[in-house]
Amino acid sequence: MDHDKIQKLVILCHQIARDGITPAVGTLRGRAPMKVSVTEAIEAMKLYQQSVKLTDTSPEQQEKKPTSSAQRITQLEQRVEALEATLQAIEARLNSAE
Repeated sequence: MDHDKIQKLVILCHQIARDGITPAVGTLRGRAPMKVSVTEAIEAMKLYQQSVKLTDTSPEQQEKKPTSSAQRITQLEQRVEALEATLQAIEARLNSAE
């Protein structure tokens, strides 16, 4: 499977969620600028769901603005940690595929 393509699809899932739509395989395939197989869409959805679980917040909660700069910094630190964990998971999958 093309891992670069999967990463782009995961990013698209996050964009779809920010638009207020729950990402799904059909939605992802319909909005993707390239041809996407069902298998690729499912793999991207799995990675997207893992990243959402890691951040432990729903898209609705992400849009709430923190009231203080300390809260905002804490939220940003948590998001960075979640993104780093997601990146490590992707790198592990890439290494295991080789």
